Amino acid sequence: MKKTISLILSAFMVLSSILIIPANAESLDPASLNSQAAVLMDADTGQILFSKNPDEQLQPASTTKILTAMIIAEDLKLTDIVTIDKDSPFTAGARIYVIEGEQFTVEQLLNALLIESANDVAVALAKHHSGTVEQFAKKMNEKAKSLGATHTNFTNPNGLPDPKHVTTAHDMAVLGQAFMKNPTLMEIVKKVKYDIPPTNKQPETRHLFSSNRFLFGVGGKYKIPYKGQNIDTKWDVVTGLKTGYTDAALNCFVVSATVNGRNLISATLKTQGKNQYIDPRTLLEFGFNNYKPFQFAPKGQLIKTVEITGDKKANVDLYTATEVKALIPLDADEKTITSDIQVVPDAKLPITEGQVLGKLTLTYQGQQLAQTNLIAMSAINAKDTLGKDTTRYIQWLPIDQSPKGLAILGARLLVAILLWRFIIGKLSGKKKKKRRKKTQKRPMGQNGRPAGMPPNTGRPSPRPTPRP
Repeated sequence: MKKTISLILSAFMVLSSILIIPANAESLDPASLNSQAAVLMDADTGQILFSKNPDEQLQPASTTKILTAMIIAEDLKLTDIVTIDKDSPFTAGARIYVIEGEQFTVEQLLNALLIESANDVAVALAKHHSGTVEQFAKKMNEKAKSLGATHTNFTNPNGLPDPKHVTTAHDMAVLGQAFMKNPTLMEIVKKVKYDIPPTNKQPETRHLFSSNRFLFGVGGKYKIPYKGQNIDTKWDVVTGLKTGYTDAALNCFVVSATVNGRNLISATLKTQGKNQYIDPRTLLEFGFNNYKPFQFAPKGQLIKTVEITGDKKANVDLYTATEVKALIPLDADEKTITSDIQVVPDAKLPITEGQVLGKLTLTYQGQQLAQTNLIAMSAINAKDTLGKDTTRYIQWLPIDQSPKGLAILGARLLVAILLWRFIIGKLSGKKKKKRRKKTQKRPMGQNGRPAGMPPNTGRPSPRPTPRP
């Protein structure tokens, strides 16, 4: 793989891999879709495989409830009790006819919201959560932007017509991708029906039915014209999500599907008639049939080692923060995929665990394919590193200069010093022992000292008289 290293990077955001790949225009012409706007996304990575007017702001109708459900599911417990206020029962459009003072669990209302697409339930949940619809709408817009839906402005929790209530096909795909990460919500949207038993105000059981014909549409009126044939709308690869319709928005649809472990999501806005199902199927089949998975590196893969300087310096390993993968065209040559590494130019010690120190970007045919942050996997304190001179001196040695590596090196040096001192001590002892033995072998004189040595009088020996 070709690696182009750049040291120009001013700031980093926490990236969850926003990926783009060039669409195969010859295989899928945007004009062939009836939808005013459409997007096909890899739900696992956020990679956009195809788009038509992706950033055109349009009304989303009941697909709005995708975001409403996410906020409720994240902030409330499924067992929480919701008491219906006095205004929610008078909400227009699709509803389950809730009654003032009636009590439901959050779980029951989420099912009514996503399966029956009940507008009165959306208002009741919004008011229970935030006090007013206006406050809940504020929360919705904050949440949308935090997820990357930057062209969205919602004014209500159900999608009833409002010129200021707008989003884009791209933003709806982004919201759908986030929705798919919640297993509780995904279990709800794959259901065809759901029953709410009698409540404190309603003696009858409410029977709810999904409007997503991909889940049940077989025979008769559920047939759609597709590629020259009349086929059932029901499609087993579909795992759920949300329909929507108003006279202003026309048909809107966010659809999730899975084939062989690959998860795709389509978002279509302002579609007419049976094209509500034809367009999503066209998009999803295009994605499953024309792309193959490609993995560049798993999460936690060592990509590069860089030198971080300051008063001290250390070599720091950079690892991938997320798995680096994408879908590429079936005929793509993997050898032509290039990688670019950008390193933070002003990083200084100390380094914290998980600190973002760079960014890895994959490119295919001039287009960004995948992206992830490069992070430090462990903390490095300035006091744990070697000085500049020492570091430079030992760079030619294969030494691990991490804090753990230096600790091990220090322990080994200490053992070596102790061993050296022990050996030197043994050698010195042997020399002294030899000297003592040699002294003991010399004959002793009358004065009690070795022969040839003068008696010990306690006075210094006279100097010898020089010869004339």
